[in-house]
Order: sequence, then C-alpha cells, then structure tokens
Amino acid sequence: MASSLMLEVHWAVREFGGRHVWLGVWERNPRAIAFYKKAKFVDVGSQFYMVGPDKQVDRVLVASCH
Repeated sequence: MASSLMLEVHWAVREFGGRHVWLGVWERNPRAIAFYKKAKFVDVGSQFYMVGPDKQVDRVLVASCH
C-alpha cells in the first residue's frame, strides 16, 4: 500500500511539472527513514522545528521524479 501511494506521489509531482520530491522525517523514526531510502530518497541534511519547548530534528530527504 505505501509503495503504491509513493508511486502516486511521484506521478502527481511530474503532472505538476516538478522534478523532485522533498520531505522531512523525524530523525528518531528509523522505520520511515528506511522506507524512504528504499524508495530511492537521499538524505541531504536536516532541519529543526519546535514542538512546544522541545527542539526536534528532521532529516531532509529528496527523490528524483524522472
């Protein structure tokens, strides 16, 4: 199911003229990170965000949609 959804995401990006999908995923979510890497996303950095007073870190991933 998740793989089918990812195919639809890539299709939608191409339909709108995009070439890449960017996403942020919480650094403490190894299952999600593994799924995205299997889907050919590449880790290109990190970003911070706040959850109340708690500073969180997302890994920033990108995939090509050729």
